[in-house]
Amino acid sequence: MKIVLLGAMDNEIEKYLTFFSLKKIKEDFYEGVFKSHQILVCKCGIGKVNAAMRVQYLIDTYHPDFIINSGCAGSLQDHFHLLDLALITSATYHDFLPERIMKYSVPEEGNIKTNPNMLLKIKKILNEENIPYIESSICSGDSFVTTEEQKMNIRERTHADLVDMESASIAHVARKNNVSYLILRVISDFANGEDDFEEKAAYKASEVVKKILEKI
Repeated sequence: MKIVLLGAMDNEIEKYLTFFSLKKIKEDFYEGVFKSHQILVCKCGIGKVNAAMRVQYLIDTYHPDFIINSGCAGSLQDHFHLLDLALITSATYHDFLPERIMKYSVPEEGNIKTNPNMLLKIKKILNEENIPYIESSICSGDSFVTTEEQKMNIRERTHADLVDMESASIAHVARKNNVSYLILRVISDFANGEDDFEEKAAYKASEVVKKILEKI
């Protein structure tokens, strides 16, 4: 299987460079083989456009069977915990407004769902490996969410659990190209501007992806 491992920032891909024997093929692109899988690790950059451009380029150039996006995210729900692992079941945008336009411009009326068969396969692996996780929805936009006012507004409009800056565009492009994808996020903060655990969250997400690749 040809698998792309995608992260927005250096700390979201750097663990992969130690886990796997990879060769740098150009800036932000690394390739290798792991457990019979052809692996391509790539940093896409922060934000929706950067992520969308990179995913489309990867699909057109490398024709992956599967894209895994991992990294950190902010929680919009106060009952979650820092460093919880989130298996993303659906993604939407929080800044595609008015929402009536998003509903006819984005797959599934703006609420892009992860393939249920893929989710079942990944959940089975996580359960077998005794890795706790939460099933969550996520919303993306080109802004840092750092205040309670922003957080409440986004949560009320989107009903999402988590927020980041790339997931929805990755899901959007992958879905339009009929390429299977998985998004895994680890909660690094509560989208309130307070101290976060970005590096720990990114590293944990990478470790979980390695476990998945060992079993998939």
